Amino acid sequence: SHAPGRIVPLHTAGAIARAAAREAAYNPRVLLRLGDPPGPDTAPKLAVLSRLHAAGLPVPDGLGLSPDALAEPAARRELADLLARGPVIVRAALAREDTADASAAGLGLSIPDCRDLSDLDRAAARIAAACADPWLVRYSGGAPPAHQLLVQRQIARRWLAVLAADRDDLPGACLELHDAADFDALAAGATPASSGPLARAEPALRAPLTGLLRHVASVLSATPALDLEVIVAPDGACWLVQA
Repeated sequence: SHAPGRIVPLHTAGAIARAAAREAAYNPRVLLRLGDPPGPDTAPKLAVLSRLHAAGLPVPDGLGLSPDALAEPAARRELADLLARGPVIVRAALAREDTADASAAGLGLSIPDCRDLSDLDRAAARIAAACADPWLVRYSGGAPPAHQLLVQRQIARRWLAVLAADRDDLPGACLELHDAADFDALAAGATPASSGPLARAEPALRAPLTGLLRHVASVLSATPALDLEVIVAPDGACWLVQA
């Protein structure tokens, strides 16, 4: 089952009402190539990543889509093109994830190592089933959370890094490093392998992560605080996978 992880709770009645309204209206048909302008019905995770991809951030190529769009010929063609470049990871994009009222970080399931369209279909079914998890249903107000899917090129991992910082204090950013072998380390509530100030990280890691944090802050200029998930590849390259 899902552990709470790093959650910003829904504190106010107004926030809960806004979240419930989003949930009730959240059954759009979406097909979005990351880097294209997101529409108003796009899940927040997909919309933010698409915006950052378009701004030149190192976001892995991918496709965002609603579950019912997965069977459409246009989506199958796009997905087949993505799969031709190597394995992909399928990630849930929850309706209440990465919003002003809630982060829901680590609550959506991720399915790695998908290599063909049948793998994608099975991954989508597993994600839909995971949304019925009792803990997640309670968090979502008594019903399984509406969701979309993010299918992205899978990046080899050395670390999964989590960066957190207030906009007014980017030099004071905190860094967690999680085991690269666990694709759902955050959803599993795992203890990081290391944590502490980004300023004290090894220089080869500190420099690219600091540059990435500043670049995201310049694009998401209205966001008061940042919470980033970054894959650090074996060659040291840093790939932004959530913001």
